[in-house]
Amino acid sequence: MGTWDDGLYDNDSALDLVGGLVKLPAIDAPPVALAVGIGLVAWLQPVVLKLRGADHVAAALAHGEALPADAREVLAGLARDLEGALKGRSRSEAAEAVIGGYNDGPRFDALLRVPGGQASIDALAERAAAVLDRADDGDLYEGAGDYGALGLVVELVDAGLWKPTPERVVAWQGRFDRADAGTPDERGFWDRYAARVRQGFELVLRA
Repeated sequence: MGTWDDGLYDNDSALDLVGGLVKLPAIDAPPVALAVGIGLVAWLQPVVLKLRGADHVAAALAHGEALPADAREVLAGLARDLEGALKGRSRSEAAEAVIGGYNDGPRFDALLRVPGGQASIDALAERAAAVLDRADDGDLYEGAGDYGALGLVVELVDAGLWKPTPERVVAWQGRFDRADAGTPDERGFWDRYAARVRQGFELVLRA
């Protein structure tokens, strides 16, 4: 696991995990699913949308009045200047304190809150939650990558888009505590990392 800092996204395994969970939807997806999917990738994987999303944006725009006017306005801005439109950052200070600075794109609520689009958000949230349900609890060398999924949960909860049950979060905490207890070496680094993970759990539970 390549690691360069102690945020949830500050290692290769976590970024690979997030990349596997947050993907562009099929270009022929229904209008709402396409718009929400573009919004999620713009927010949580902006580099992916910049490199591979132009055709998806054009396809969403082609649906015309099947999407609300404010969503069409955002899509038109993306179509005019995809790279420029993705330069914004939206992560709150509380979330950044947990996650770090990677994969921080603009949050276009006009796309994320399209009527009927919550199912796409719930699906992403459940994919992330499922990783945490089975996160490696042997040691943090093996398990740290799994907590990239907590970064996604933190973002969704912080934005008011989804929330897990407290019981589920407590179970995630238990798995993390076992992995932390099983990691006796390099505690200078792991203590800092563990503090960020626990801060993430607290943020989710407080929401």
